[in-house]
Amino acid sequence: MTHVVKISRAKTSTALQVSPNPAKAGQRITFTATVTSKTKGAPTPSLGKMKFYLGSTLIGTVTVSSTGVATLTKSKVASGTYSVTAVYEVSTNYTKSTSATVSLAIN
Repeated sequence: MTHVVKISRAKTSTALQVSPNPAKAGQRITFTATVTSKTKGAPTPSLGKMKFYLGSTLIGTVTVSSTGVATLTKSKVASGTYSVTAVYEVSTNYTKSTSATVSLAIN
C-alpha cells in the first residue's frame, strides 16, 4: 500500500525599506527587504533569493540571510521618482511574496 503525504509550502510576507529616501543623485541607497513566515509554526525563511526592482527594471538579486534579511546598496541611480519593490523568490519550503511598493525620490 502506498501513502501519499502532501506537504504545503509556508506562506511568506516581504517588507521593504529604502534609505535614505529622498536621496541625492549619486548617493548610496540601501534597499533592505525582510521576509517572514505567515504560517504558524514555520521558521523564518533563510533560503532563496530576493530580487529588487526599480519600476520593472531588476537592479539586483541577493541571497536571503539566516535571519530572513536581504540588503542591496546602489549608488548610481539617476534623478527621478521610482517605484521600488522586492520579490522573495520561491523556495522548496516557502511561497513567493512581493513587498508593498515604496516610492523613492532622487533629487
